Amino acid sequence: MQVNQTPYRKIDALSASDIKLFAKDRIAFYHQKVLGEKRKDKFSDSLTLGTLIDFALSDCKGSWQEFEQNFDDKFILLSVKKGSGQLFLLADLLYEYTLRDMDEEGNITSSFSVRFEEAFDKLQKDDKFKGKKVEWALEQFKDSDAETYFSENLKAIDKLPVDEWMLNKCKFIVENVLIDDNVKHLFEEQENVNNFGKYVVEWEYKGLKAKSELDNLTIRHNPKEIIITEIKSTYDSEDFERTYLKLRYDLAAIYYCKAIQYTFQDLQDYVIKFQFLVVDTSPQGLNPLIYKISDKDLINAEFGFKTKLGYYYKGLDELVNEILWCQETQNWHISKAAYENNGILNLNINYE
Repeated sequence: MQVNQTPYRKIDALSASDIKLFAKDRIAFYHQKVLGEKRKDKFSDSLTLGTLIDFALSDCKGSWQEFEQNFDDKFILLSVKKGSGQLFLLADLLYEYTLRDMDEEGNITSSFSVRFEEAFDKLQKDDKFKGKKVEWALEQFKDSDAETYFSENLKAIDKLPVDEWMLNKCKFIVENVLIDDNVKHLFEEQENVNNFGKYVVEWEYKGLKAKSELDNLTIRHNPKEIIITEIKSTYDSEDFERTYLKLRYDLAAIYYCKAIQYTFQDLQDYVIKFQFLVVDTSPQGLNPLIYKISDKDLINAEFGFKTKLGYYYKGLDELVNEILWCQETQNWHISKAAYENNGILNLNINYE
């Protein structure tokens, strides 16, 4: 069995995230997937922690040895802790403007002072640095932890910055996962079991090039099962149903199952199962939980469903058909249903 070596982000194909984006914002999908405009990745502490946890459990399959060996390929360990003060906001914005003004060869096409003043002015418009002048801010920034933070980020542009506190928190959370009796089997070697960890699949769906990056792919040979485990970090692990719907994790579930059906056609007698490993990141340190996805969940994810509150969620089948329609007609500013009804729609409100 060959493992895809192509970096996932470099594969030009439709992902589950793309479909979720289309469901949420058709115009943003058009700008990113059709026009090829770059998406601005914004990282918060929670997203950075989630990325670290995913790296440890998915890329490294829970192996601390692999984690240490490969950490520098994806992350940079800062010598200072990122603070929440205004100087760090300035450093983040200055870093963003530096990347914006960098050409393909890595040359910065604007002066530091111009970018610094632009970032300072932007923050002042957002009610930061009230009553201060840019010269004062520049003097405060010089030789500060914020400047060190900015400089270290700039030395590793393609890597995600983490500080010692964040790294230690990740290790504490991951270790609790690896010792939990209910989930540790996901990362242990077992007889008649192939655990591939993170697994990238290139496939086709409705004639479209598709790609999927599975957090954990496990093939059991007795009983014959292919188990897809998606790892999610959350502040409230026992309220996962709400997050599942809000972030349309259902679309990822059915999309990944379709990817495995397409890829492993020689294992048609194996049952494909999907589950989420939900890792708690709150101060309470709750136990990790496994949420299993039923056949009914997958059917609803594929063909759409309405909740008891009356809200309708389009399924994978309908959304991809709309993407195909938009591509064929180049109508990106109106839905297929609205177009076919000449822009006239009826209210469909559940008054119960």
